[in-house]
This record gives sequence, C-alpha cells and structure tokens, in this order.
Amino acid sequence: MKKLEMQLNKSTVISTLVFLLAISASVCAQSSNSAVLLLQPLGARGVALGESYVAVADGIHSQYWNPAGLAASSRGVQLTYTHRPELVKGVLNYEYGNIAYQINSRSAISVNFSYVAFKPASFQPDDRSSYATGVSYASKLTTNLFAGITVKRVSSKIEQLSAHAFAADIGLLYRIDNVLNTQTVQGQVHLGASLSNVGQKIEFFAGQGEPLPRFLRIGFAFDLNSKSRINTGLRRFGVLLSFEYQNLLNEQENENIWEWGAGAEFRIIEILSLRIGYHERLPKTKQTFIGKTFDTGMTYGAGLNIPIPPLTLQFDFASAPQNGWVERYEMFTFGVNWGS
Repeated sequence: MKKLEMQLNKSTVISTLVFLLAISASVCAQSSNSAVLLLQPLGARGVALGESYVAVADGIHSQYWNPAGLAASSRGVQLTYTHRPELVKGVLNYEYGNIAYQINSRSAISVNFSYVAFKPASFQPDDRSSYATGVSYASKLTTNLFAGITVKRVSSKIEQLSAHAFAADIGLLYRIDNVLNTQTVQGQVHLGASLSNVGQKIEFFAGQGEPLPRFLRIGFAFDLNSKSRINTGLRRFGVLLSFEYQNLLNEQENENIWEWGAGAEFRIIEILSLRIGYHERLPKTKQTFIGKTFDTGMTYGAGLNIPIPPLTLQFDFASAPQNGWVERYEMFTFGVNWGS
C-alpha cells in the first residue's frame, strides 16, 4: 500500500513538474503577445503611408509614432478609435482608443488604451491577451521644435498567469517652414525621431523576463500645400511625402532587425486623401503558411474629413502586408475633432 502511495505521489509530482515546465516553456517562447501589442502600428493613416509617420505625426496618433507631434496639432479636443478586423476569425482581436486635449497653444495631453487578444486555435492553444494604458504629454519648446513623452503600463496574460511592466516613449519633432514658398504653394520639411518602449521587462516568473521591443525611429517628411482656397476656406490641394527608418535595438536571436517605409498622400480640398506606400522588414523572413515575407510590400489607403462646425469627422482606411498568419490586413480609424 505504501509502495503504491509512493508511486502515486511520484506520478503526481512528475505530472506537476511537467505541467509547470510546459507552462514555463510556453511563457518563455510565446509571451510575445505583449510584444505583438506594442508592435502593432496605430492609425490607418500612418499604416497606409508605409508606416513612415515619425516625422508626419501631428495630433492624436502621435502617441504611437512620435509623442512630440501631439503638440504640433491645433485641434482642441480629439477622439479616435482604431479597429483591426480579426486576422483569423475568432482568434485575434485588436482595438485602440485615444482622447487628446490641447491645453494651450504650446502643449497637449492624451490618454490612450490598446488591447489585443488571442483565442485558442489549432496553431495557438493558449488563451492570451495584452493591453496597454498610457498618458502622453507634448510641448512646443521653440517656434519649430517639439518634444513629447508617453508613459504606459503594459499588462499581459496567458491562461491564469499575468505580468505587468512600465515603459516610456520619447520623441522630438522639428519643422522647417517655407522651404518652398511661391505665389501658389507653400512647403515644409519635418524631421522626426523617437525611442519607444524603454522600461521594465515583462516577467511571468521571477528572473524570467522578456524585454519589450525597443525601437528607434528616424524620418523626414515634405508637406506641400496650395495657397489657393475655395469659398469655405479649405485649401484646394496638398501633397505629403514621407520616409522612415526603424531599428529594433534589443535584437532577437542575434538578428539586426530593421525596417524602412516610404509613403505619399494626395489631398483634395482637405476633404479626400489618397495614400500609397511601401514597407520592408530586414532581414527578410519567409511566412510559414503563405510563403510571403514578413511586413514587406505595398500599402495603400484613403481618408475622409467631413467638416461640420465646430466638429470635424474623420474616417481612414488602410491595407498593408501582414506580419504573420495572413497575407494582408486592413485597419479602420474613426475620429472626431472639436475645436480649431
């Protein structure tokens, strides 16, 4: 009897150890759901421009690309909601919301929330989710120089296990006015740089932390606007060209992971915007299921601004190459601006 009891206890211990090791391996190998959340670009406009937005950022979406751009906007109160349809039906959900307020002519603040959830599937047996809440503040330091910071709390959950970490993003934006100034058009050059996700590791078990993906972004943009306006005061046309270089500083598996993107936007009477871009990730990695490369290919999209004083309603759409599971994904952003 004692021998049987010892065998049962031994089996229980072994089973428990195997279970814990399996969970630990799953966490160590796949706790990147927090990384997935932080890697998701926010805002359909930036995605459609080939994710080349660090020097374009001017408003509520600056929280992700470059927090300094938050102070470059003069739109009073802004609200936005971004939805990314499920990549695989019933498996992954991604949502993002933000509200920004212009404190005065030199500074602005925003509060944001993002969420991603993986539901169990044949290739992904665990139920996991991540969310991040953050506060951004930006200020105009000089006539042309803007600086900003975002402080956020990242939370990740795998089955019954959970972990949390704090991180920050910092950014600078510099604008050179009147680079081109004629009787009909006026052009600006924007230079931008940001450092994202500087902070703690996310740990499910003590001493087994996973660093958050830390990115350095550098870019420039050229914004050309018509001086001619229609009766309502809206500019007749505008053109935006942008470029961005992005580097993953905490490299994985000794790979120097970097990306670049470029985009163009054509604005018609400040109401309709058409966008196209290209984004590439290096080194190129073949996607398992479809044989395509990760995050590499053409991007495109469109935007619609509907002025209903004192409000402006915004709708943006983007399509871009996917970084896993499916070949492409779509993103939709809805916004409301209230004020100047």
